[in-house]
Amino acid sequence: MPRLKEFSQCRVSMYPRDHRPAHVHVEFRDGDRCTVEIASLRVVGTIRPASKMAEALDWIAANRETLMAQWEEIVR
Repeated sequence: MPRLKEFSQCRVSMYPRDHRPAHVHVEFRDGDRCTVEIASLRVVGTIRPASKMAEALDWIAANRETLMAQWEEIVR
């Protein structure tokens, strides 16, 4: 599982040969987990409070093109 980015509260990863739509996995140090669809930034899973996701969502949004290219490469 390639780890893409590490933050103070979470890490963002992709899994090889994962299902569509293109997404990343966000795993928090407290055990919470969710996925974020790259194109829409839709969060799948409930993370409370929502502000907990801000740092990861900002980074995913700023790196969408790169993440989509990585997704295409890793899921082949």
